[in-house]
Amino acid sequence: MSQVNPVEALLRDQLPRYELALERNPEGPGAPNARLRVLIIPFVLANGRPFHPAPRPRGEHQGAPEKCFETAQLYVIGHPDHLYVEGFALVGGELFHHAWAATPSDGVVDLRWPDPESCAYFGVPFSSSSIAALLRELGHYGDVLELVAARAQS
Repeated sequence: MSQVNPVEALLRDQLPRYELALERNPEGPGAPNARLRVLIIPFVLANGRPFHPAPRPRGEHQGAPEKCFETAQLYVIGHPDHLYVEGFALVGGELFHHAWAATPSDGVVDLRWPDPESCAYFGVPFSSSSIAALLRELGHYGDVLELVAARAQS
């Protein structure tokens, strides 16, 4: 019997809460976040997988706050053998929508947080060429999971 990744377990637990919050108050202050999570959590659960936490690679510096998507995308474009991964990470008991790079053996390259080896990760991988194409389409760095998940629902 395989062990469930803690991020996957939290996502499965939280999805019904977001759905209920939207049902009760579809226009409330938390509705945009709940709508986003109701869209992307099922996509991540269906298409994602766990990734192995690892220390930041030697010589790589911590990225800027609030720039995890851009930092991971730029890293993967410069390291085409790596994957861009977008999903969720568990940091200090709190769940975050997050992005990171991954090695060919699914090791996390997280340039955003100071202690990536103490986090848990679960996300959807994209090749370097796929992420480059999505970024050309979007015209900017940032969250691509919302676009991909919306397309999958269509």
